[in-house]
Formats: sequence, structure tokens, C-alpha cells
Amino acid sequence: MIKEHHNADSAVTLEYCCDFCDYSTMDNKESLGMKPVMECHACGRHVCSGHRKFYMETWVDSHKGMYCLGCWVIGKKHRDQMISVQNEAWEKENDLRLAWHREGREEKRRQLAKRRRPKLGQILVSEEYIKQEQLEAALSEQMLTIGQVLIQAGRITVRELQEALDYQQKVSKQLGEILKELGHSTPEDIDWGLNRMARKLGEILKEQELLSDDELRHAVATQRDVSSE
Repeated sequence: MIKEHHNADSAVTLEYCCDFCDYSTMDNKESLGMKPVMECHACGRHVCSGHRKFYMETWVDSHKGMYCLGCWVIGKKHRDQMISVQNEAWEKENDLRLAWHREGREEKRRQLAKRRRPKLGQILVSEEYIKQEQLEAALSEQMLTIGQVLIQAGRITVRELQEALDYQQKVSKQLGEILKELGHSTPEDIDWGLNRMARKLGEILKEQELLSDDELRHAVATQRDVSSE
């Protein structure tokens, strides 16, 4: 506890006293102005060296400090909850770390499988389903932009596309949004063009009547078999 100490010259100073025996550090000239040996980290109760047995000390990170036995008993339920929360946090952190590492390994396997897997176009040419120039033409169609797709389909003109491209340099918007904003395309036109752009190689070749369903299935099965070797 802290008490007021009145000196002979009527000056008032504060003194720290033991809560058990009222021992004051002011009574000991060698410890003048110093706090008693211990102070409870929870309630602030002071204790002299003679009553140190009524205190306990812990260096556990979650409740590091010195505590009188009363506060230590009171704190048991809280410490148990703190430990439980810490354990749950550690388990959750460990689960997240394992998931992170697992995804990393899976991505590595996918990348390795992709490197080993022969391209579908190479199989189609090697199996003589299509010719090399037909493959190159189909691949170039996959590289078309939304504007080029709509021009080929006659849904916009070259002039309208150029106008949209010029406007795009001034604003940060997708070309499809600009074409709709300028009234050159309808939402249905843009959706149709995006679907055309998303076609896979096999779909393009089937659309061009260069490949049958059976031939495509056979080529995909061959690709899968080679990848699993």
C-alpha cells in the first residue's frame, strides 16, 4: 500500500508499505525511497521480503509478472481460457501453414505435369488428324481480340473499332464496355464475342469441320496417357 509520511519539517512524502505487516521502506534508511521487494502485477499489493512466501512469480509470456496468491487463485479460470485460446490459435495457424504448403506442392505437381504433357495440337498433327498449317490457323484464331472477333462476324466496322480504341486511351475501361457505351455493340454482341474468344482448340477445329468428336476424344486420351507415364 502507499501511505503519506509526515516529516519533522511538515513535508509530506509518499511511502510504500507492506500490505501484510505495514512495514515501511521509509523506516529503513538503506532502502529509503525504494519500493518493497514485490508488487502484485494484478492488484498492485506490496509485500516486504519477510512476506515473500505470499507471492509467486511466473515468466510465462501470456501472464508474465508477480502475483499475490489471492490474485493468482482468482486468475486460474482466466489463465485456463488464455491457454485454450492460445492452443486454438496455434492449431489454426498450423492448419493454415499446412494448407499453404500443400497448395504449394500441388502447384509444383501441376507445373511439372504441364511440362511433361504434350500439347493437344502436336498430337493432332502427329496422328495426322490435321495438318500443321491448319493447327497454326486455329491457334491464331485463339489469339484474336474482342474487336477482331466482332469485325470478322460483321457485328462492328473497322471505323467503329478504331473509334473505341481511341476512346480507350482516354479512359480506363474494357474495350467491350466502351463499344457498348458508344452504341456500337449490344451486350449480347459482347457476350457472344467473349464466348468465341474462350473456345478451346478442339472446339475451333470441330467448328471448322477439321476434326470429329471421336478424333478429339482419342487425341485427349493419348495426351492423358502420355502425361501419366
